[in-house]
Amino acid sequence: MFPGPMRSWNRIWPIALAASLVLGACAKKAPAVKYGSQAEQEYVAGVTALDDRDFPDAQKILERVRTKYPYSKYGALAELRLADLRYEQGKFIEAADAYQGFVKIHPSSPQVDYAAYRAAMSRWADAPTEFFLFPPVHERDLAQVGKAADGLAFFVEKFPDSRYAPDAREKLARSRDILADRDWYAFEFY
Repeated sequence: MFPGPMRSWNRIWPIALAASLVLGACAKKAPAVKYGSQAEQEYVAGVTALDDRDFPDAQKILERVRTKYPYSKYGALAELRLADLRYEQGKFIEAADAYQGFVKIHPSSPQVDYAAYRAAMSRWADAPTEFFLFPPVHERDLAQVGKAADGLAFFVEKFPDSRYAPDAREKLARSRDILADRDWYAFEFY
């Protein structure tokens, strides 16, 4: 219908395409943004605050690293240090959940054995202990000892060559003894 404009477009489009390619090639490349050193600096600042037991500052910095650099190795390490923070604050249940979350989310991390070990140790730290003013351990609620035993058994099975394995085996044996004492106590009672 419109032979005139169509013919001119057929002649122009190859020229327009070539011009756009040339202009695209001549354009300056945007410099690659590197977050690694910035993430590392902030992570080190958070770990330093944690080591100095400045928990509010450590939490703020590590949370920022975790959310600002979620796909870097420092984002994952910040998650782990936040779990350490909860452990150091005596929030053992929260720490255990954070460590277990790390194990599930980062199964290929080189720190996964540490996280699995600390998850079980968090449960162990929350378990009742012997104190002469309290009833014997086997007469108290041993739910955390059971969870610690499960976590330690998982750890020993999954990471038998870890540097934490000897301590985990010792704690696993102790937790099984405590649970056996409870069962024996219930047997004798009834």
